Amino acid sequence: MMSPTIFYVGTYTQREAHMPGGCGRGVLVCSLDSTSGAIELQEVYGDIVNPSYLHRSADWLYAVSEQRDGGELHILDISRASNVRCVWREHIDAAACCHVISAKSKVWISSYGSGKVACCDAQNPAQIAETDYFAWRGSGPNPRRQEASHLHQIQISPTTPHVYAIDLGGDRIYQLQSTPSGIQEVAAFSAPPGSGPRHGVFHPVHPRFYVLCELEPCLLVYDHNRESGVLRQLAIVPFSEQGQEATGGAAAAIRIHPSGSMLYISERLGDSIRCFHLGEDGVPRHGETFNAGGKTPRDIQVDPTGQWLLIAHQNSNHLVTVPLDTSTGAPRPSLSNRTALESPVCICF
Repeated sequence: MMSPTIFYVGTYTQREAHMPGGCGRGVLVCSLDSTSGAIELQEVYGDIVNPSYLHRSADWLYAVSEQRDGGELHILDISRASNVRCVWREHIDAAACCHVISAKSKVWISSYGSGKVACCDAQNPAQIAETDYFAWRGSGPNPRRQEASHLHQIQISPTTPHVYAIDLGGDRIYQLQSTPSGIQEVAAFSAPPGSGPRHGVFHPVHPRFYVLCELEPCLLVYDHNRESGVLRQLAIVPFSEQGQEATGGAAAAIRIHPSGSMLYISERLGDSIRCFHLGEDGVPRHGETFNAGGKTPRDIQVDPTGQWLLIAHQNSNHLVTVPLDTSTGAPRPSLSNRTALESPVCICF
């Protein structure tokens, strides 16, 4: 019998304008039974406000606290699943920090409210030495959602020393790198005006970068130069007849199956999961769309074995596990499981 897989869930612990039902308990330590898809809550780290995004690096879990007037980075020691403890807290001088990721002894944080990124020096993964900031003053044609830059996510280049910061407010993707003198902007790549790019993901094999847009229902496909890091737009793949801006945006998360054969996106307005087949050219082709099994699927994640798609429903307060074909990533939603958890918004293995 295989041992359960430990994973972590971020939650909203208090009510916010965009999350009026926030009732989470903090960072949740959970286990996944890879045979049945059953989830059990193991432990709670509750000394944090709104841990809306998590990133794991070996025995460390980085949790960003999303607050309107600033934020915090909590570094958690997860070497013992039954005794998660905080070893470092760092104030982040930015509003509504909404994403965190680490690579090459750096921890990168995106600020939606301040339109900037933070780069924390973590030569010792259990503490922060110093933090650099870089801000933009972008805008877009949508006066309600694009009055300023809103940095929503950072992704790490798989082949170059760069990162890519995705600006929903400015319809831009910025290529950045950390230098001894601070954060340097290397290049900026445009998204369609008013599209509101939100999150991106690299293909595990092909030189492709996929960017999910929130304000217009489309998926952007970029060629990624493995030497220079330059992005070149290859395709715009629409996935709805009706724009999403009028009702506040729908698309939330984007993931790729470990096989590289299937791409998934979550849609909050339709409470659905869209699947796209990925061929040898890396261009997404429409596949199955299925009901996500709850209200407002904020985040999705594929477990490391490729057997299960996990869906976090922020407004119906539960996780859903959907079995997947391990070779193709094809879902079987009729066999899904449901587990009650309050205000889940991020899933991290």
